[in-house]
Amino acid sequence: MGRWVRIGRLSKAKGKKGDLEVRASEGLPFLFSEGQTVHFVPPRLEAPRQACVVRVAQAGPDRAVVSFDAVSTWEDALELEGCYCLAARADLPGEALAAAEGSLVGYAVVDEAAGRVGVIEGFVENPAHLLASVVPAGGGDALLVPWVDDFLMSVDDGARTVFVRLPRGLVDL
Repeated sequence: MGRWVRIGRLSKAKGKKGDLEVRASEGLPFLFSEGQTVHFVPPRLEAPRQACVVRVAQAGPDRAVVSFDAVSTWEDALELEGCYCLAARADLPGEALAAAEGSLVGYAVVDEAAGRVGVIEGFVENPAHLLASVVPAGGGDALLVPWVDDFLMSVDDGARTVFVRLPRGLVDL
């Protein structure tokens, strides 16, 4: 496993003091906490690259309004909209990460265009992001699917299915 975990996305500037609405990364519980250091990626020229969480105001099970020490104006917050937050794996509760990553093993993966892709057999960490290792429905070598918010549509725990929107051609590799 890698040293860093993408724990959330800065979705929207909130208020004049630089607060941001933060959404948990797909498949993870909300892991932001006061005093935690996070890094913002991709880096922006006119914005901080890291900050310490000052305050977390939960707005739902997977989102909150978060204040960071290095973000003090509306303009700073606007510059960071759309960035992801990375946290050191060592600073996160290991049981939460293991449960989140392991809880989807055995789930079917269904692409909106290609249909059933296969079944998740595990996860692989790489420097850019987590990859789901998917055993193809027709057999063969495992397909590595980028586990990123842009591709993940929804999870149906009752049907044990993950719905995705993969780039055209990825399933054919």
